Amino acid sequence: MPNLIADIIIGCIAMDNLESRVTDLEIQITYQNKTLEELNTIIIDQQKKINTHEKFNSYIIETLRDFIEIDDDLIPGGPSRNTRPHY
Repeated sequence: MPNLIADIIIGCIAMDNLESRVTDLEIQITYQNKTLEELNTIIIDQQKKINTHEKFNSYIIETLRDFIEIDDDLIPGGPSRNTRPHY
């Protein structure tokens, strides 16, 4: 009989320990899910910024290409850089 009571007590302690461990794991999973959601939001915002910067860079590149294609007379110092001086 004393062994039965001891076994029951040990079993209850083990069950409490198991429940405590499961609760700890549930808390950890909750924090990890929250962290993943926060990181996902940050990544989405960063991707939007990257897309904006890429569009702006493309615009700048196209503007520079258009500027370079303008007649040399309109570019400051244009013709003088391609012609030899007259004496």
